[in-house]
Amino acid sequence: MGYAFISYSSKNQSAADALRRLFQAHGITPWMAPYDIPSGGKYAAHITKGIRECACFVLLLSNAAQESNAVDSEVELAALTFHKPLIPVEIEDVQLNDAFFFYIHNKQILPVREIREGAPGMDKVLQNVAAFTGAKAPAAAAKPEPKSDPAFTGAKAPAAAAKPEPKSDPASAKKQPEPIKPAPETE
Repeated sequence: MGYAFISYSSKNQSAADALRRLFQAHGITPWMAPYDIPSGGKYAAHITKGIRECACFVLLLSNAAQESNAVDSEVELAALTFHKPLIPVEIEDVQLNDAFFFYIHNKQILPVREIREGAPGMDKVLQNVAAFTGAKAPAAAAKPEPKSDPAFTGAKAPAAAAKPEPKSDPASAKKQPEPIKPAPETE
């Protein structure tokens, strides 16, 4: 089973930490600096190895991430050097700059405004990352069961509710025409 490399700006540290915890809670192994860099280790060497050996690269896409030279270098390594599956998770509205447009213009960007269990879009992130890492994918949100047609199930259809008779207004009531009677037959 592989791991997911999490790339983020330090300005988005709390969102990255939340994503790391969520991955762990779902059996997805994350790789994230500074947690996976040994004390005294060289960041550049460990980050390069972390990207080279990851199953997928998860980018916490934000305006701060686009401004970060370190994130730019990580995305470049993942996309161009190591050809890693790249999963951009947009945590705020972002207009891609030229560099990030170049790296991810042909990737599906997953908008997630809150990194927490059950947040809109979070299941899709977890399912995508699980597919690449080999972790068990979380179940998709339950959909309501379709109502069965009683004709096909043998069940009795519920009784139709009685429709109330329309109220008549004598002033505006129209007289109904008499039904047409068939002409008597002649021989």
